[in-house]
Amino acid sequence: MRDQCRRKSPSEPDPGRRPALRVRVHRTGSDLFVQLTGELCARTVEILRAPVLGALRAVPAARLVLDLSRVRMSDRFGLGVLVALRNTAIDVGGRVILLSPGAEIRALLAESGLDRHLITCTGLELTGTQVPVSTRPAPPLPLRAASSALPLEAPPEPAGERAAPEGAEA
Repeated sequence: MRDQCRRKSPSEPDPGRRPALRVRVHRTGSDLFVQLTGELCARTVEILRAPVLGALRAVPAARLVLDLSRVRMSDRFGLGVLVALRNTAIDVGGRVILLSPGAEIRALLAESGLDRHLITCTGLELTGTQVPVSTRPAPPLPLRAASSALPLEAPPEPAGERAAPEGAEA
């Protein structure tokens, strides 16, 4: 397991450095959607633990979806906070779903046996959660060369109301 993230203890934050983990919590009904960006390790677990545990206790029978698609790395402390969140969710009648964990996190889950206890999904539609539109990834826009011109076409004519060709009698 990798413990690269353990350069400083959680009680010694570096004042000149941004937190290595960003957490955004969205609530829709009894669903909690948490977007994580960065590293889930010893010095960042408290950034996740406090707001999510509070939200879980405030929403009975919550379904907690943790979006791990932007988590670059994790260690055993990161797995520990996932277990703590799962246990709290079960205590309040809810459940935890891990959305799109990376290869490293999947390997850690398999190595520790937690893959049998934590539900993982590869896509939002599989979670069954109502996710706010603002958190859904936008579809990519088509790329066009700067010199290509857009084709101009006449709008389609409604069926049954075709104009007679020029020179023909109606």
